[in-house]
This record gives sequence, structure tokens and C-alpha cells, in this order.
Amino acid sequence: MIAEPLHARVAGWLERAFNPILVKELRGSFRGARFFAAHMAVLTLFAAGLLVWLGVTMSEARQVGDVGGFVDPSHVGQKIFLVTQMLHLGVVFLVVPGLAATSITLEREALTHDLLVTTTLRARQIVWGKFTAALFQTFTLFVSMVPLVGLTFFFGGITVYQIVANYAFLMALSALVVAFALFVSSQAASTQRAVAAVYGVALLGGGCAALLLGLLGNEREELAEAAALAYGFVSPGTWMNRATATLFDRVLYVHVVPGFLAVALFGLFFINAVNRLKPLFANRSTNLRAFSFLAAAGLVAIGVVAFRHELPPETGLRIRADGLTLAAASCLIVGLVASFFACEEAVVPPHLLRGCGRLPVVLRPGGGPGAGFAALLSILAAAALFVGLLPLTDGFNRGAWSGLPALFPWALACGTAATWGLVCALYGRWLAAALPGRPLLVRTLLVCGALALALAPWLHWTVAREIERDLKDPRGVRGPVTLLLSPVASVLSALDLSSQRREFPLTAAGIPIPAGHTGFSVLLAAALLVLGNRSVRARRAESAPQPPRQEAPATV
Repeated sequence: MIAEPLHARVAGWLERAFNPILVKELRGSFRGARFFAAHMAVLTLFAAGLLVWLGVTMSEARQVGDVGGFVDPSHVGQKIFLVTQMLHLGVVFLVVPGLAATSITLEREALTHDLLVTTTLRARQIVWGKFTAALFQTFTLFVSMVPLVGLTFFFGGITVYQIVANYAFLMALSALVVAFALFVSSQAASTQRAVAAVYGVALLGGGCAALLLGLLGNEREELAEAAALAYGFVSPGTWMNRATATLFDRVLYVHVVPGFLAVALFGLFFINAVNRLKPLFANRSTNLRAFSFLAAAGLVAIGVVAFRHELPPETGLRIRADGLTLAAASCLIVGLVASFFACEEAVVPPHLLRGCGRLPVVLRPGGGPGAGFAALLSILAAAALFVGLLPLTDGFNRGAWSGLPALFPWALACGTAATWGLVCALYGRWLAAALPGRPLLVRTLLVCGALALALAPWLHWTVAREIERDLKDPRGVRGPVTLLLSPVASVLSALDLSSQRREFPLTAAGIPIPAGHTGFSVLLAAALLVLGNRSVRARRAESAPQPPRQEAPATV
């Protein structure tokens, strides 16, 4: 028996151990000249930029030395290393998106997409293979740049931890960019649209991130420096490190919050890319709902910890009230976003319900379970915020709430957020049942209608107050009746604790705004429930199989 050659055995082992899509993509890319040429072009540009900056830095150091100064070589090494990391970021936002932006659209254009879907591979395995292949190519790019980055060790000031931490940060950022590129590639109809969308959003996201870091550096310089230290951009004890942030701030704002956002966005992009590749008869909502529940739970937990840390009980009453107003407004946004699940098809085909009998009702596909999930998520988020931030309500029983429990205003605000989520969920369910087969139009009407209901009364009150002030109401207690329709007005009215001149009215048409809005929300939810049930019954009647029509026998 002839022994199998070593390279054949290694190839067979790799095919069994790794994802077949990964092996196929790497074979196709590494065997061709395109990846090699692109790789060499990136390395050439990287080396040219590094050498130019190295020459400029050495020239500046030589000029300082000529006038009698002294330049620490470690400072030069740190500056050059920082430049290399900026070049790495340029590679992440300019080169990495192109490695995955066309991976799925090319399958469609080459007419191999249908063949790929009909294999025994699941959609998750296909997307994971594409993702790991693009990430492996990114890894090879970064590894090939390490010798050029190693030039900075000749000057000193660079640590091994700095190299490892920075490359770990770059790989995590690259994973997020690749996941987004795969999501766009799975949705785009052509390669040109996929590439344009990926690069446009990647450059926009990079600009927004740079702007956010700049604002953070101006407002919280210690956090910006702590982040630069943690992600390997600077080394401990350098000329740039003056970080004075506490350990809790560094853990929460430098590690936990960015890590949670990265994981949440990665999961969102990956799940949506997988859902796009699933066949029409597959369930596409259960995994996304489970992910949304976990993401909302993590977001609420981080928000509670951040608010409890930034607003201790000894903080001023006005500052704590403003913070809780922001938290309640965030809960309103959660309710509106969750209501998108209610926009699914009102009448679900039987094949989509197979295998869903063991799932909770709110995780099953369809507009009805989606509305239930959205309402439940809003109620749980509001309840978690209420319990988690309850210690911050000390002293809230003042002004209009004098004599009541201190938790009463916060309970009104959280109750408003919960009822708002219920109204949005039932509104989305009714729209989906009334306008079947038009998901984009349904979601557009949902967002426009919800924003108009939430913000239009508040804008009306603002304009009316500036045009004509009520001289008979110097304390600003009364407002127009339209404020009863707005959840934003209800939250602002509940958490306005001023005992003298109020910044927001307490009553509208003689009715306390939180109480009036609660009554209006209950009536509106009941009306939307009735309309939704009627539309669902009509849809079921249309989709029910019609009995065959019997023809009368012909008469002679």
C-alpha cells in the first residue's frame, strides 16, 4: 500500500478540521496574484509612510541636538510607534473592508450562490467561513508589518505589552469591520453597491469615532489617556501618560463599555448576515430576539452601574433628576426599537412554526409574538431601571409631589416608558397586518408616527410658550392639552421637581400630565389591539384555502 504524501495528508486534515468555506476562500486568495499584489502594495505604502516619518523625526531630533538640546531616543521611538498605529488604523478602515465586502455578492454574480446554499452547510457555517477567511487575511497583513514596526525597538520606549495590546485591539476592530462588510455584502444586490456602502459607512464610522475620541479627550482627558494606555498606543510611564482616572472608571469606560458595544454590534451584523442567507422557509426571528433580549439586559445593567457611579446619593437633587430623565428617555428609545419585531408578517405560514412548539410564545415568528416580545422587553427594561436607580430618588418628594413617597416621580417616568413600549408594539402589529408584504413602509410609518406622537406636542408647547406667555400662570404649571399625548412630556413633567417656577408644565386641561398620558396610552393601546385583531382576521381569511367550486351539471 502506497503511503499518502505528506502535503496531501496535511490538506486533508485541514479540510476536516477547518470550515470548508475557509479552506476554499484561502486557497482561492493565496493561489492568485491579486492578493499577493495587494499585499505588497499595502506593505510598500506602509514602509514608505514609516520611512518618511522616520526621516522627519530624525531631522527634528538632529536640529534640537545642534542647538544644544538633548532628545531622549525613547521619545522618538514612541512617536514613531504611534505613527505606525495610525497607519494600521488606515489599513483597518481602507483595506480590511475590501476583503469581505464582495465575498457574498461575488457568489451571486458568479451564479454559485444557489449551489452554495443547497449544500449541507448551514447559513451560519457559510458566513463563519467567509468571516474567518477575511480575518485570516487581515492577520497575515498585520503579521507582515511586524518587522517594520520592530524598527521602533532600536530607539527604545516600546514594551512587549504595548505591541500585544495594540494588535489585539486592531484585530478586534478588524473583526467588527469584517462582520459589517459581510452584513452589507449579504444585503447588497451588486458588488459595486456593496463596496460603496461598506467603504462609505466605514469611513463615516471612523470619522465619527475620531470625533468622539476628540470630544472625550477634551471633556475627560484622563479617560482618553487611560484608553490609549490600555489599547497599547502609549506605554506606561511615557511622556503622554498622565492618566489619573480611577480603577473603576478605567474598567467601566475603557474596557466594559467598548467591549459590550463591539460584541453587540458584531452579533447584530453576524446574525443579520446569517438570516439573509437562510432559505425562505427558515425561521429568521428567534435568534435575533434572543440576541436583542441579551443586548438590552446588558445595556440596562451597564446604564444602571454608570448612573449609580456618576450620580451618588449625595449629588444635588437637580442633577440626579436630570440624570433619571435621560435614563427614562433612553428606555423610550428601547421600546421604539423593540417594536420593530411587531412588524413581521401577521399570518405566519405553517412551515415556519415547525419546531417552535418548545419555544416561549414571545420567541416564535410572527407579528403577534413579536408585539408580545416588544412589550415584554419594554416592561422588563423599565422595571430594571426603576429598581436599579431607585436609590437616586432620595428627596424627590418635593414641589408638586410634596407629601408623597420619594419614589413616586420615578415610578411615573418608568410607567410611562413601559406603556409607551406597549403602544409602539401594538401599533407596529396593526401596521404589519394592515399593510402585508411592505416591511419597509411599515417600519417607516411606525417610526414617523411614534416620533410625531412623542415630539410634536412638546414642540407645540415650546413654540406656544415663546409666542404667547400665560401671564396668569407665573409658575408655569399649565400647558396645552396636546401634552397629554406625548410620553416625553409625561417624563419631563414627572421629574420636574421645582417648587417655584417649573421648567415644564404639570397639568394640561386641568389633568396632571403623567396621569392623563397614562389614560390616553391605555385607550390607544386598546384601540390598536382591536384594529390589529380585525386586520389579522382579515388576513387569515384571505390566506385560508378556498373550497373548490362545484359546477352545476350541464342540462340537455
